[in-house]
Amino acid sequence: MRLYACVVPSTGRIGRAAYERRRAAHLHAARAVLEDHIARVDWLRERIERYRTERLRALLVHAHERPPFHATRLRDIDPSSVTEAELVRIPPMVKQEAQDEWDAIITVPGA
Repeated sequence: MRLYACVVPSTGRIGRAAYERRRAAHLHAARAVLEDHIARVDWLRERIERYRTERLRALLVHAHERPPFHATRLRDIDPSSVTEAELVRIPPMVKQEAQDEWDAIITVPGA
């Protein structure tokens, strides 16, 4: 069973060395975050909630700064003070909206 195909362009065949490099990189990345994830097991509920709020706010800051579509949708949300309870104010994006506004969704201003 192939988990990751590393095709050698000149031959179209899978290169074992390329596979091993990619596998090593994936394992290194997984190990790098493992210690942090294990430490979270002992977090108290308050710490978990604080972390979730921090990550939510960081995500919303990113959304405000990036694709115009999301900046427009989130204009009434203040990322620095938003809570999970306020997420109900954000309407879910539906398939038709994603299709109609694709360029505004994937476009990154200034890139």
